[in-house]
Amino acid sequence: MSGSQHGTGLFIPGAVRIVDYNAACNTLLVRGGAAFGASNFTDPAQLLAAIEADPHYPAVQQAGIDLGAISRLVDVCLIGYGAGSADQAYVEAELAWFTPNPPAVDGNQGPYPTLVPLDNAYRLNGAPLSGVMLYWPVQSLPPPSPDQAGGLWTAPAPGSSISPQRNGPGSGFDFQGLIPALQQILNNYYPALNPRLTSGYAALSDVSNAIVYVHCDSGVNRTGAAILAYLMTWGSNLAACGLPHHAGPVATLAQGLSAVSAILPANAPPAPGQYGADLPVVQAYGNYLLTGAYNAPLDADMAPPDP
Repeated sequence: MSGSQHGTGLFIPGAVRIVDYNAACNTLLVRGGAAFGASNFTDPAQLLAAIEADPHYPAVQQAGIDLGAISRLVDVCLIGYGAGSADQAYVEAELAWFTPNPPAVDGNQGPYPTLVPLDNAYRLNGAPLSGVMLYWPVQSLPPPSPDQAGGLWTAPAPGSSISPQRNGPGSGFDFQGLIPALQQILNNYYPALNPRLTSGYAALSDVSNAIVYVHCDSGVNRTGAAILAYLMTWGSNLAACGLPHHAGPVATLAQGLSAVSAILPANAPPAPGQYGADLPVVQAYGNYLLTGAYNAPLDADMAPPDP
């Protein structure tokens, strides 16, 4: 991973950053670290306060976003885990925050996402908070990954795909399904979500006046990969990102990194060339969109920049 950062399962307000917004739906896409279930996260209003502290909040406020009307939460948890790991404890605490009867989830196998409606009682802005948790883990690609155009990934086994998380529904982590799902949720277009969410349509029948909160433990590597891929695929209404909404081909990795650098969390690595994102995951994702093949040679537009 580029600039590996590991969280402690605690809420980090400085990791919360606005990524995109939909003023018509009064909906924000926000990146962050662990929150729900964290011992130091006692009130959903803490999330609103962290958003208001984002340097880019005045711009979205001017665009018409009203945090005082927020009453819904779509939590996108990207944390996979091995049995007995700290990440497992983080996920289980988050599930318990959402419902008194948490489902059993497998942090390593899939298929994903798992949808968990918010059944516990919380209030936000004086009204009952409604919402849903999408458990949709992201995992690293096995090394080595190509570091220049024309390079190839090393598959885990002869004849296998380079990454189960980029396969289609029913075959693992489905990173390529996560990215359009974020855009669809932000735009209140829930019927177009991954077919595995069919049983949860009622819980996603309206995601206006909502925060779509994408996070891992620290809000850096896995979250960074998802947000970088989102910006490269869809752009953003946030002018600071410098990558306006587009409907054309995926943006270059360099354009995406320039955009994501404007919304790095406070705990992201400061060294040049370390963008707080699992770059090989995004390279593979973007390369698939450009070439239509999982194991195609790395396209120049997806080659990593010089450190």
